[in-house]
Amino acid sequence: MNMKSNLLFTIAFFAFQNSPAQFESTDSDSRASAMGGAFVSLANSSSAVFYNPAGIGQLNNRYLSVFYEPSVFGLKEISTGAITYTEAFKFGNLGLGLRTFGFDLYRESKLTLVYAGSHRDLIFWGIGINYYNLSISGYGSASSAGIDAGALTKLGDYFSWGLSARNITGAKIGITEQAISRTFVTGFKYCPAEKTNILIDFEKAVAQPVMVRFGAEISPVSVLSLRAGISTEPVSYSAGAGFKYGIFCLDYSVTVTEPLGISNRFNISLDFGK
Repeated sequence: MNMKSNLLFTIAFFAFQNSPAQFESTDSDSRASAMGGAFVSLANSSSAVFYNPAGIGQLNNRYLSVFYEPSVFGLKEISTGAITYTEAFKFGNLGLGLRTFGFDLYRESKLTLVYAGSHRDLIFWGIGINYYNLSISGYGSASSAGIDAGALTKLGDYFSWGLSARNITGAKIGITEQAISRTFVTGFKYCPAEKTNILIDFEKAVAQPVMVRFGAEISPVSVLSLRAGISTEPVSYSAGAGFKYGIFCLDYSVTVTEPLGISNRFNISLDFGK
């Protein structure tokens, strides 16, 4: 890109942020984003590494997922990628996730290690350790570390409740000690029928208004899932679908964010328990 393009994309990037905090976005799963990002009370895939570490405690098998968003808000120079992996052990479950966001001039990378456990398959808990790296062209790079924590519990046959606290240690990064986003999310899942989920999340970042995320998922046949959602701050509308065949899962979502534009997201997953 030429100098003019570099300047435009730099300005565009910072315009997209809801606050000066870094590492704010958690979009790392097409299924979750198709449901407006509401996932804290479901969190039943390896992507729970980034959404709610307690969700890893629900998994009884190996799970691998690769996520890609080729052009954030339609800007092909800005992309997001992530890979997550979980493994179940007798002493608890482990999860590992790597996520990158940005472009040549500005890039955020986050490596997360999660340990999760459960009590009688009713109460799940998890803790995650994050390593953050921020790289800005012409200025170098900086790193920091922080901790996430989460809980999830089943409230009878139809309801579940989830809670996720991200960067509870208040990590900062760089010589200017720029704040890394500190966010608290709670939400509920209602399952009115088999293979149907209705979700709502309430998300509060420090010094930011409450964001509400609402989504639904239905599987009319075993190989197909249909999803839709809406979120606020800023207002976004999303929809998507998932396809399963054996251990393979392919998920797609599209999100329209006012007034920023359209984002397409893809996941390829392997659920070895299937």
